[in-house]
Amino acid sequence: YSVLFLAYAQAVKERLTGSNPLENVPPPQHTRKRGKALTLEQQRQFLQAIENDSRKPLYMFYLLTGCRRSEAFTVEWSDIDFERKRIHIRGTKTPRANRFIPLFPQLSPILEQLPHNGAKVFPYTENTVTGYWTRLKRKNGFQFRLHDLRHTWVV
Repeated sequence: YSVLFLAYAQAVKERLTGSNPLENVPPPQHTRKRGKALTLEQQRQFLQAIENDSRKPLYMFYLLTGCRRSEAFTVEWSDIDFERKRIHIRGTKTPRANRFIPLFPQLSPILEQLPHNGAKVFPYTENTVTGYWTRLKRKNGFQFRLHDLRHTWVV
Protein backbone atom coordinates (compact mmCIF):
# COMPACT_ATOMS: atom_id res chain seq x y z
CA TYR A 1 0.00 0.00 0.00
CA SER A 2 2.68 2.49 1.02
CA VAL A 3 4.75 1.91 -2.09
CA LEU A 4 1.75 2.28 -4.38
CA PHE A 5 0.50 5.37 -2.53
CA LEU A 6 3.90 7.06 -2.87
CA ALA A 7 4.21 6.04 -6.52
CA TYR A 8 0.81 7.55 -7.34
CA ALA A 9 1.66 10.68 -5.32
CA GLN A 10 4.83 11.07 -7.39
CA ALA A 11 2.85 10.54 -10.60
CA VAL A 12 0.44 13.34 -9.55
CA LYS A 13 3.37 15.61 -8.67
CA GLU A 14 4.91 15.01 -12.09
CA ARG A 15 1.48 15.51 -13.73
CA LEU A 16 1.43 12.02 -15.18
CA THR A 17 -2.02 11.50 -13.70
CA GLY A 18 -4.68 13.79 -12.32
CA SER A 19 -5.23 12.16 -8.94
CA ASN A 20 -4.03 9.51 -6.57
CA PRO A 21 -6.58 6.66 -6.59
CA LEU A 22 -5.42 5.63 -3.09
CA GLU A 23 -6.07 9.08 -1.61
CA ASN A 24 -9.32 7.99 0.08
CA VAL A 25 -8.47 4.33 0.56
CA PRO A 26 -7.50 3.46 4.14
CA PRO A 27 -4.32 1.43 4.51
CA PRO A 28 -4.87 -2.26 5.23
CA GLN A 29 -4.61 -3.27 8.86
CA HIS A 30 -1.88 -5.76 9.64
CA THR A 31 -2.71 -8.39 12.21
CA ARG A 32 0.40 -9.80 13.77
CA LYS A 33 0.55 -13.54 14.28
CA ARG A 34 1.88 -14.62 17.63
CA GLY A 35 4.18 -17.59 17.74
CA LYS A 36 3.33 -20.41 20.07
CA ALA A 37 5.87 -21.96 22.38
CA LEU A 38 5.82 -25.72 22.78
CA THR A 39 4.30 -27.08 25.95
CA LEU A 40 6.50 -29.18 28.22
CA GLU A 41 4.80 -32.31 26.89
CA GLN A 42 5.39 -31.24 23.27
CA GLN A 43 9.03 -30.53 24.11
CA ARG A 44 9.40 -33.99 25.61
CA GLN A 45 7.79 -35.64 22.56
CA PHE A 46 9.91 -33.57 20.19
CA LEU A 47 13.19 -34.36 21.95
CA GLN A 48 12.29 -38.04 21.99
CA ALA A 49 11.40 -37.98 18.27
CA ILE A 50 14.71 -36.41 17.20
CA GLU A 51 16.92 -38.51 19.47
CA ASN A 52 18.28 -40.62 16.57
CA ASP A 53 17.62 -38.15 13.76
CA SER A 54 20.66 -37.05 11.75
CA ARG A 55 19.30 -33.50 11.78
CA LYS A 56 19.09 -33.36 15.57
CA PRO A 57 21.90 -30.74 15.75
CA LEU A 58 19.94 -28.42 13.46
CA TYR A 59 16.69 -28.88 15.40
CA MET A 60 18.53 -28.32 18.67
CA PHE A 61 20.11 -25.20 17.20
CA TYR A 62 16.62 -23.82 16.53
CA LEU A 63 15.44 -24.80 19.99
CA LEU A 64 18.49 -23.42 21.80
CA THR A 65 19.00 -20.17 19.89
CA GLY A 66 15.58 -18.87 18.91
CA CYS A 67 16.83 -18.13 15.42
CA ARG A 68 14.68 -18.23 12.31
CA ARG A 69 14.76 -21.22 9.97
CA SER A 70 16.65 -19.36 7.24
CA GLU A 71 19.11 -17.80 9.70
CA ALA A 72 20.54 -21.20 10.60
CA PHE A 73 21.60 -21.69 6.97
CA THR A 74 23.69 -18.51 7.06
CA VAL A 75 25.75 -19.51 10.12
CA GLU A 76 29.36 -20.20 9.27
CA TRP A 77 31.99 -21.73 11.52
CA SER A 78 33.67 -18.34 11.69
CA ASP A 79 30.43 -16.92 13.20
CA ILE A 80 30.74 -19.16 16.26
CA ASP A 81 33.04 -17.80 18.92
CA PHE A 82 33.53 -20.64 21.40
CA GLU A 83 35.85 -18.53 23.56
CA ARG A 84 33.54 -15.54 23.95
CA LYS A 85 30.51 -17.86 23.92
CA ARG A 86 28.51 -16.12 21.24
CA ILE A 87 27.15 -16.72 17.76
CA HIS A 88 26.83 -14.16 15.01
CA ILE A 89 23.41 -14.49 13.38
CA ARG A 90 23.25 -12.89 9.96
CA GLY A 91 19.80 -11.35 9.83
CA THR A 92 17.60 -12.51 7.01
CA LYS A 93 14.42 -10.61 7.78
CA THR A 94 15.24 -7.14 9.09
CA PRO A 95 18.42 -5.09 9.60
CA ARG A 96 18.10 -5.57 13.37
CA ALA A 97 18.00 -9.32 12.87
CA ASN A 98 21.77 -9.18 12.28
CA ARG A 99 22.91 -9.80 15.84
CA PHE A 100 25.03 -11.75 18.31
CA ILE A 101 23.35 -14.28 20.56
CA PRO A 102 24.78 -16.25 23.48
CA LEU A 103 26.30 -19.65 22.85
CA PHE A 104 24.65 -21.48 25.70
CA PRO A 105 26.43 -24.40 27.40
CA GLN A 106 23.81 -26.89 26.16
CA LEU A 107 24.52 -25.99 22.52
CA SER A 108 28.31 -25.87 22.59
CA PRO A 109 28.95 -29.66 22.69
CA ILE A 110 26.34 -30.22 19.96
CA LEU A 111 28.14 -27.82 17.63
CA GLU A 112 31.61 -29.09 18.55
CA GLN A 113 30.64 -32.61 17.44
CA LEU A 114 29.56 -31.51 13.97
CA PRO A 115 31.95 -32.11 11.06
CA HIS A 116 33.65 -29.00 9.70
CA ASN A 117 32.97 -29.73 6.01
CA GLY A 118 33.04 -26.29 4.44
CA ALA A 119 32.24 -22.85 5.77
CA LYS A 120 28.57 -23.47 6.62
CA VAL A 121 27.64 -25.13 9.89
CA PHE A 122 24.40 -26.57 8.49
CA PRO A 123 24.72 -27.66 4.83
CA TYR A 124 20.97 -27.70 4.18
CA THR A 125 18.60 -25.69 2.06
CA GLU A 126 15.26 -24.40 3.25
CA ASN A 127 13.40 -26.80 0.95
CA THR A 128 15.22 -29.89 2.22
CA VAL A 129 14.61 -28.92 5.84
CA THR A 130 10.95 -28.30 5.07
CA GLY A 131 10.73 -31.80 3.63
CA TYR A 132 12.51 -33.35 6.61
CA TRP A 133 10.26 -31.44 9.02
CA THR A 134 7.08 -32.45 7.17
CA ARG A 135 8.00 -36.14 7.40
CA LEU A 136 9.02 -35.85 11.09
CA LYS A 137 5.81 -33.99 11.88
CA ARG A 138 3.59 -36.56 10.14
CA LYS A 139 5.42 -39.53 11.64
CA ASN A 140 5.08 -38.18 15.18
CA GLY A 141 1.74 -36.39 14.90
CA PHE A 142 3.14 -33.00 15.89
CA GLN A 143 0.58 -30.19 15.88
CA PHE A 144 3.23 -27.45 16.04
CA ARG A 145 5.35 -25.80 13.40
CA LEU A 146 9.12 -25.79 13.04
CA HIS A 147 8.95 -22.01 13.59
CA ASP A 148 7.43 -22.67 17.03
CA LEU A 149 10.84 -23.92 18.16
CA ARG A 150 11.98 -20.31 17.80
CA HIS A 151 9.31 -19.21 20.25
CA THR A 152 10.10 -21.99 22.71
CA TRP A 153 13.82 -21.22 22.97
CA VAL A 154 14.77 -23.65 25.74
CA VAL A 155 17.80 -22.78 27.86
